Parts: sequence; C-alpha cells; structure tokens
Amino acid sequence: MADFTNQPATPIGGSGSPTPPTTVPAVPIGGSGAPTPPTTAPAQPIGGLAATAPVITTHPQSKSVVQGTQTSLNIIAQGSPPISYQWYFNDAIQQEEASLIGTQTNSIFFNAIETGRTGRYKCTATNPSGTATSFDALLTVTASAGVPPNIAMQPQSKTVNIGSTASFACLANGSSPFSYQWYRNDIAIGGAISSNFVINNVQAADGADYHCVITNPYGSATSNKALLTTTTSGGSGSPIYLGSGGQTALAGYTENQLKTLAQGPPQINPVLRSNVLGTYEISAPPSGQNEYRVFACPAIMVQSSIKFDSAGATLPMQQLTDTTVDGIVYHVYRTTARSVGDFTVIGGTAINVTD
Repeated sequence: MADFTNQPATPIGGSGSPTPPTTVPAVPIGGSGAPTPPTTAPAQPIGGLAATAPVITTHPQSKSVVQGTQTSLNIIAQGSPPISYQWYFNDAIQQEEASLIGTQTNSIFFNAIETGRTGRYKCTATNPSGTATSFDALLTVTASAGVPPNIAMQPQSKTVNIGSTASFACLANGSSPFSYQWYRNDIAIGGAISSNFVINNVQAADGADYHCVITNPYGSATSNKALLTTTTSGGSGSPIYLGSGGQTALAGYTENQLKTLAQGPPQINPVLRSNVLGTYEISAPPSGQNEYRVFACPAIMVQSSIKFDSAGATLPMQQLTDTTVDGIVYHVYRTTARSVGDFTVIGGTAINVTD
C-alpha cells in the first residue's frame, strides 16, 4: 500500500502550478453546525439550600395595658439559623431588668408593668446573612383603676374628764395610698393627718364635734361627726379598779389588765367602808394566797395624795405609769410586796368619789 503524504496537489493532466491543500472545519461529534464551547454551572451549597437573611413575618402589635399587670410583645422571623434578637425602647437598646425579661429573644415580657414603660418598641433579627427590623409597636400603660375611700370605722362620741386624754380613730377601705385630715367644728386641725387623732390634757374648750376626711387618688370620704364632751367629775361613770395583780410584780398595766382586776380576787367592794368620802376596802386573796394588790382610779380624783392603810398602819404602795382606760387617764398603784391581808384605800378630800 502506498503512503499518503502531504504533497501539493497536481492539477489534472499533470501540468501547471500545484494547488495548496485546503482545511475542512471540524464537525462536532454526532451532529452538524458550529462547535459549542464548554459551560460552567453555578456552585450549589452543601445540602442544596442557599443561606437567607432574616425576614420578619409577624411584627409586634401595639396595645394598651393597665399598670401593675403582665404583658408581652412578640415577633416571628424566618431565615437561616442562627438568628439573634435585640429589643429597642424608643430607639435605644433595651437592657434586661428584674421586671423586664427576654430583651434578646423574640418575645419580651413585662411583669407588674409601670406607666414609665409607655413608648415605642421594636426588635431586630440578625444572622450572618443580614438583619431585619420589625415595625414599631406602641405600648401604652394606663394608671390602675383604683377604688375611692369608703369609711369602714367611724369615730365615736365620748365623754372624758378634764386633764385626761381623748382619742378618735377613722379607717377606710379602698385603694391606697390614703391621706387624712381631722376637723374640729368643721375647721381643719393643723398636723392632724393620721388615722388617729389624740388630744392630751383635755380642757373644757376641747369639747366639740370632730370628724375626718380620708382621701386617695380616686376620691374622698367624710366620716360622721363625733362629739367630745368634757367633765370635771371623775366619779359617776368612772370605775375604780381594785384587785389582785397576781404573784408577779408587773412594771405597768394595760387597759385590759386593769379591767381584769374587777373580775378576779380580791373582790372589789364598791360600797364605802366608812363615813369618810372616798374610802374603799380591798379584801385578801382567797385561800391565803400571797399576791400583789393593785388600785387604779381616774387621775382627776387625786388632788394631792392617797393613803393606803392595812390593820391601822400605812401600807407601802408604788405608783406605776398612768394608764388610759376608755379615754380616761388612771393613776395606778400596787403594793411593794405580796400580801395576804386586807387593806383600805383612804381618800378623804384627796379622792372625791360619789358612786
């Protein structure tokens, strides 16, 4: 077989100039037409999904709430994780507080909300691909709906001795805080601004009508009037307390403790034991018990001194702190030692008792 070489073509007939070789364009395999250059496809992320920036699909909603209640604001964001959140109050970053939690979550929670929380709130959602900001939500906090005062305890009228103490009290139901103002014959009393009003060393001029006005942020209430009557007599209607103080020497006696003396031994003898005005007798305790004896009388009765006598001899007595009983100031005395005998309280002109 002959070898083929790239020789110049010889014209038919064997003469003339040689014809240059020609080049035939390559035809793509399997078809015709121009060849197609190679193409490069876009790279696909691992797993086949592209990373996306956050998109807020649910925005916080404006609302009005009552002071002292609980409430929350929420958003929902979609996008590639992880997504971080930050809440803003009037365009400033809101920090976590004891009564405000969740400032870096999609839900912010208010506990016992106050009126100072009123304002605009929004939240941002952020991931490596971007940040989305919610719409503003207006949170309005209104003051709690309070209850005006309603008088629950009225001041009571009373009669007291001149020189003693008189007190009145007035209380109300309703929403705190309360303020108080006492009036004497409808004229405000300076400094009388608590639920209790006390008059020390009552004088005849203190006899008057007294009432109280109680006020809170939601209204006011006026009490009934209480009449204070003064008297110069410590006798009628003012009991004498004579009785056993037990076997313990108390340093003082409360109102209830003095009243208890009338219920236990030694027995009170309300009948005068002699023709001398103001003479009383207190008998011995039963069964020979050694006990301290206590005597209490309205202070108005005692002009100078009292004599305590036992079997014809002066009985040592100690004067204790005065005690107020039913608005009347009492002088209180007790024996300095326990005793089993009787003794007599002798007043003469010192105690002017007519009951």
